[in-house]
Amino acid sequence: MNDFLLPFLISNSIALLLLIFSFRWTVVAKYLWAFIFLAAGGINLFFSQSKPDIYAESFGPHAIDLYQRFIYGFFSQYTEFMVLTIAIGQLLVGILLLCHNNLFRLGIFGGTVFLLAIAPLGMGSAFPATLLGAISLVVLLQQTKYAEED
Repeated sequence: MNDFLLPFLISNSIALLLLIFSFRWTVVAKYLWAFIFLAAGGINLFFSQSKPDIYAESFGPHAIDLYQRFIYGFFSQYTEFMVLTIAIGQLLVGILLLCHNNLFRLGIFGGTVFLLAIAPLGMGSAFPATLLGAISLVVLLQQTKYAEED
């Protein structure tokens, strides 16, 4: 737990700030979310090739039972492929968040689904930061929609 405390606090603080930004400064929130997904995709792309074993070690122990079985089963047999796929998805979400209209909405949808999907990783995903992040993306979509109507 102590190894995760600082990253947990930082992640949850950032998620809370992004939620506030999504209400007040939508353009800033949009670019921050795009940066986060692009950076995460790049990091996962790098580690999928250089240190794929860190994923099961980092996320497995903190995940709910169903996710643990998946991580130590199928995922551990195909870690490089799975993380590469996740990285490509994160990069795509980051790119889509930089777009407008339907492509932006697709990025919001993809980012929200991703954040909700990793929430059961528990402390490994800095839960509840993932839920705050998903809410932030939905708020960003709503606030952007209202901004377009003005």
